Amino acid sequence: MASNNICIIGPRSSGKTTYLASLLYHQQHQFKQNKKIYYRVIAQTVETRELQEKAESLLKRGLKLEPTKLGDELQTIYDLPFFIFTIERNIGKFEELLNKNKIPEKFQVTAKDYPGEVFDDLAKSNLLGDNLEAFVKDCFDDKRGCIMMLPAWESGSDRYYLSLLKKFVYLMESEGKKKDYKMAVVMSKCERGEIWPGRHQPELDLFQLHLKKTTAYLRQTFDQNNLAFFALSTFGIRGDKDPRPNRIDLVKQGEERGSVLLQYGEGFPGQGRYSEELWQPYNLIEPLYWLMKS
Repeated sequence: MASNNICIIGPRSSGKTTYLASLLYHQQHQFKQNKKIYYRVIAQTVETRELQEKAESLLKRGLKLEPTKLGDELQTIYDLPFFIFTIERNIGKFEELLNKNKIPEKFQVTAKDYPGEVFDDLAKSNLLGDNLEAFVKDCFDDKRGCIMMLPAWESGSDRYYLSLLKKFVYLMESEGKKKDYKMAVVMSKCERGEIWPGRHQPELDLFQLHLKKTTAYLRQTFDQNNLAFFALSTFGIRGDKDPRPNRIDLVKQGEERGSVLLQYGEGFPGQGRYSEELWQPYNLIEPLYWLMKS
């Protein structure tokens, strides 16, 4: 039986931590808003519940989630927290009528959020130190696969991602894991106006258009059943009549750039406040569901 362990990886500022936190919290938020929920995410560990609570703070008070970074508390792979949660899919009324004894579909996931600088270094250098290489190789140790977040689409991004992925696959092959390893390749932050229209057919309208060489390399390298492309937006847009990104970027001197949901923040000059009912992320569950069920 395949492992239910996965990793969430990608360069710095690709939205990994914010994605995971929002995945843990979104359906709980929907329930509080008296909206229909399609699945439940049940935190199983203290670390997972803490991240769930941080997500709520981000939504309601505009607090920026701290990214996963190498530092005093994170030195080796053994310092990475495990986020363990169960996803339970609700049974629709039509399914219930067909089979009244149908049990809700559910599966447990163990996820790790890896520091982005490891993958930035992988793209830029042919030689990683032992510690950084250990982080990359841990992505293959008893893992079903990964969610690889690639947020950039601008000029130069294709070359950068191609370099990163070639080295990632080289290490994967050196560990003998390529045959069964699943790759959910995600263009994150797709709420941006330039790429939002391509979200429905992401491989064709996003990846092949903006990351042509990277896409071709992945298709040539992986079995078609082990590779899928997705668009994802943790923040979503402001509404059908206002398709601007539903976030505001925060930049502090000497720190990495981050984003918070626009409608929950207070004191953003000229931005006003929005109802929290407007938060509509896009495709939070789909990459994970594909990894676990394909």
